[in-house]
Amino acid sequence: MSVGARASDQSLGQLVSNVTTNVSSIVRLELELAKAELATQAKQGATGVAMFVVAAFLALMALVLGSFAAVYGFEHVMPLWAAFLVVAGIYLVVGGLLAFLGARRLRRIRGPERAKAQIDLTKDALTHRSS
Repeated sequence: MSVGARASDQSLGQLVSNVTTNVSSIVRLELELAKAELATQAKQGATGVAMFVVAAFLALMALVLGSFAAVYGFEHVMPLWAAFLVVAGIYLVVGGLLAFLGARRLRRIRGPERAKAQIDLTKDALTHRSS
């Protein structure tokens, strides 16, 4: 049968077969488009993550160099070993404070309270309706 055949010249079975083939082709092409878009977005995401990793490494290096600068700055008023202890003590105090604040924030997490309440309401509605 020719491509340009009119719909009235085709049987119902042929029309259904054509529609099924066309729908299948459309779905396959849409899936290919989705794959291509996801691949592009995954590459962009990987590039962004790599940039964050490099930025974190550079920030860590700046922290180390800044620590040495602070130690050598304190060396003018105290022995070198004491300057290292002061800088280490500052880091311990800041780390302890951040750990304390983080623990307080984590204790406030209660879970999905609204979702639990909605589940309870649904459960109650279903048990009252069935009894």
